[in-house]
Amino acid sequence: MNFHIREVRKHELPNILEDKAVWDNSFLIGTPHRLLAHLNNPKVGDDDIALLITFLDNKIIGYMGIYIDHIYIGGEIQKIGWLSTWWLHPSAARKGIGKEMLKKMYDLNHGKIGVSQFTPSAKRVYDKSGYFYYLKKLEGCKIDLSFNLGYLLPAYRSYLKSMTPIFRFADTVFNALNSVRLGKAYRLYEKSLEDISIDYLTYIDDKTRAFLSDKQKNNLTQRDGDFFQYIKTFQWIEEAPLLDLVNNNYSFSGYNQNFNIYLVKVENENSEIIGFVSLLRKDHELKVLQVFYENEKHPIIAKMIIMHGIKLKVKTIITYDEKISNEFKQLKQSRIRYKKKTRESIISKAYGEIDYSKFDFQYGDGDCSFA
Repeated sequence: MNFHIREVRKHELPNILEDKAVWDNSFLIGTPHRLLAHLNNPKVGDDDIALLITFLDNKIIGYMGIYIDHIYIGGEIQKIGWLSTWWLHPSAARKGIGKEMLKKMYDLNHGKIGVSQFTPSAKRVYDKSGYFYYLKKLEGCKIDLSFNLGYLLPAYRSYLKSMTPIFRFADTVFNALNSVRLGKAYRLYEKSLEDISIDYLTYIDDKTRAFLSDKQKNNLTQRDGDFFQYIKTFQWIEEAPLLDLVNNNYSFSGYNQNFNIYLVKVENENSEIIGFVSLLRKDHELKVLQVFYENEKHPIIAKMIIMHGIKLKVKTIITYDEKISNEFKQLKQSRIRYKKKTRESIISKAYGEIDYSKFDFQYGDGDCSFA
């Protein structure tokens, strides 16, 4: 079996972007805007690994991406690479190639890697490797603001796919009635937040930076103003209104019809910051990536998040902040379903035996702020 793995470091990314041999395939190893984001990552060095491309008989058959980041342990900054993509062509499966790709990435990063989200099948591979410790199990929720039967029922029961048009028609009828209820909830929340003002940020000012720093003293990955400016400017997903016309042969998120990241600063009547939220809107879903707030201000932040969901006409909101999640459960005026969710992450044993339970870790930590 003649296969080899090409190492792509940051300084080589401009060449990859112009390499026709890489892009002229039936599948993509990334997207130009995603590679451009890696190129502009403020925490990556010129010689850091950005991507592995695997060849079999001189044909590309797989790739593995990594997002270089920092974690804070014992007052020290340590580099970590979060595995962000891992794909292998089905024709190359069960030949040990995927295992070699993981070993290669592990070795190139001196073992200092982590995985902030994964599929059950990928988790089995990670467990077998023996490289990882359990990092965190986040607990949160998903709330449905509106009906989405046309997606949910066929997804859960494949034999119902033929009835998708009927379910979509039902969604239209039910949501027309539901919009009245959501409108009332929006006005109710708006009235309760009369003394609150918000600002949408691209530039993170010193006042906001100080607030973020104060609220992250116990965070494993501390997100400063530069990080938030980076994710706002260099996004992994491109909004594509005419998505059906896009040549999107990438197995991971590259384009969506609706996509944006909102950085929201929340202030009281005295212009004091009481909260900061980063929200990721991806089609009909709104994700609460990072959320920071003053003590006992989580009810205000929860209402503000739901107001965004209503105004953006998303169907679901996901959070892994326990206080926000509990508040969502109480705000029955604006949801038709509340479902508990959990999400696990793992980290390399190369950092030693550490009690990670004492660290805070949010939904958007790792590589999850991007896709």
